[in-house]
Amino acid sequence: MQRTYILPAALALGFVTAGPALAQSDAETVRELRRQMQQLQRRLDALEARQRQLVPAAAAAPAPNAATPQPQAGIRPLPQQATPLPPARPGTPPGTANATAAAPANAGPVPSQGSQQPPEQAATLGTLPGFIGVPGSNTAVRLYGFAVGIMTRDGGPRNRSDAVTAQGIPLSPSAASRQGGELLFSGRRSRLGLETVSDTDWGRLRTVLEMDFAGSQSTASLQSQASTNSYIPRLRLAYGELGPFLAGQNWSLFYDENYPQRLDYATPFATSNVRQAQFRYTHSFGHGLSLAGSVEQPYTDLTSSGGVRYADVDTGTAPPLTIDRTPDFLARLHWQDEKVGSVALTGLLRPSMELTNVGDTNPALRYHQSTTGWGFQVAAMARLFERDRAFLRFVYGQGVGRYLDSTANGQGAVTNAGLTGIGTTQVRINEVPMVAALLG
Repeated sequence: MQRTYILPAALALGFVTAGPALAQSDAETVRELRRQMQQLQRRLDALEARQRQLVPAAAAAPAPNAATPQPQAGIRPLPQQATPLPPARPGTPPGTANATAAAPANAGPVPSQGSQQPPEQAATLGTLPGFIGVPGSNTAVRLYGFAVGIMTRDGGPRNRSDAVTAQGIPLSPSAASRQGGELLFSGRRSRLGLETVSDTDWGRLRTVLEMDFAGSQSTASLQSQASTNSYIPRLRLAYGELGPFLAGQNWSLFYDENYPQRLDYATPFATSNVRQAQFRYTHSFGHGLSLAGSVEQPYTDLTSSGGVRYADVDTGTAPPLTIDRTPDFLARLHWQDEKVGSVALTGLLRPSMELTNVGDTNPALRYHQSTTGWGFQVAAMARLFERDRAFLRFVYGQGVGRYLDSTANGQGAVTNAGLTGIGTTQVRINEVPMVAALLG
């Protein structure tokens, strides 16, 4: 367009100035005309070269924004300032660049704005299967669970539970066995869980809160079944996991995920179904190999002539008493391959299982004894076909007790305290040897 307007002007100028020169036939005037034409030609050549440079740049540039003034041809734009980054959001590693604020090419490097959340990482949280991103935050949530109704009918002796344990089966010919079986409906195995994931300065934080209604029920809750079925909620899981660290109530390291399938909620023999508070650290070596260690809630289970005693149910008025003073320590070496199977070796140490009566007002009746429990477990699983697997578990220990759940709960240690003729100097506590195996 520039050449179209300038060329007619140059020709008109030539005609205007050339007319008098030809009439005068003056050689000096002709030379002046020639000089002017040469200047005009050089200016046209310069304008053409300038236009050739502008056309490729205009084709490569993005479409102009109506809100942004565009520079005119031949006018040098002012230097642009670096686009300011939005305020940093908490929960991302320090020094992370903000991918949403791209600086112009002539603005230099964008300064770091601290813990700014990359948009692709934030989007990842919202696209996790089953999760919903919380607007304006670095957190996504997932609600899960199920509602279930159970109907059971005892085929033999009466069992007042929807989960049969070995200890709960009445012996024959006891009163319960003579009474026969019973019909039971229940919805207390329904479950509700809330899981969250959040990006923090230290990595991704995962939390789980899960509950059902299948725990021990008070007399009032059982009596309410006549009208309202008001079961008491039970906490199953409540923990947070950040990188290799875990804290809260979760499955014990002694738990093996290769759990046998079953029709009811009973715990099979030689298995651990313990959930308890703990602090855990897991180190991964790669290729499916990991080593985990945990410090877990102690819970001395002791059997005496007065029955099974636990630390949190002893009131201090009925000796002997059990006291927990040190945590339980566990370690597990685990290898897993999705196509082959898994192998795990787990060790357990219960440093102090204590029996005491030092609170008695009569000094002659005071005593204190303790013992140490320990054990190990070998668990393996092999994938045979697409939907079939074989598994085995072997456990040996002394004082393993409740870590074998329904089959040995309450048998961590035994004492002769309370027996007739046993004085305070004769009181003993001994851990119970235990061996268990499971093949399926």
